[in-house]
Amino acid sequence: MDTYLAPKGRLTGAIMPACIFRKKGLSLGAQNVYALLVNCAAAGAVYAFPSQAWLAESLAVSVRSIQNYVNELVSYGLIAVKRGQFGTSPRYYFLNHSSLEFRQPAAAPVAAAPITPAGFAHTPANFSTTPANFAYINIKNKINIIPPLPPIRQPEVPPASASG
Repeated sequence: MDTYLAPKGRLTGAIMPACIFRKKGLSLGAQNVYALLVNCAAAGAVYAFPSQAWLAESLAVSVRSIQNYVNELVSYGLIAVKRGQFGTSPRYYFLNHSSLEFRQPAAAPVAAAPITPAGFAHTPANFSTTPANFAYINIKNKINIIPPLPPIRQPEVPPASASG
């Protein structure tokens, strides 16, 4: 009897960005190297620095193949490589390429305001709708303010008329 697995949330590892997966002309090996590099980068980091030996072991290929895949990613303008000093791993910098598709920052969740015993609604001290709550830090550590998205209005459906 077969057993089934629901992998979402249970399997871990590198995830291929959709825009890289659909990139025409980019070899599957280069796509896999890019996915591993993204997985190795810390949150908010613009580079990753795994060793070529580790990349080769992770993909079960030779170090020379990794070098070829990295050169392919460089020629496509997806990454830039800065060689490490004194035997350290090279740094792979992610470049802002025109084919990359970025997710829009999520809007802040809307919470229901609790009701006080007197029956008045109040806003908790840690919840505010000021634009400062919709900020992110860009590469140069400058804060960019992103206003929240307006609410989505549902189209009004005219009432069904009784026909007789």
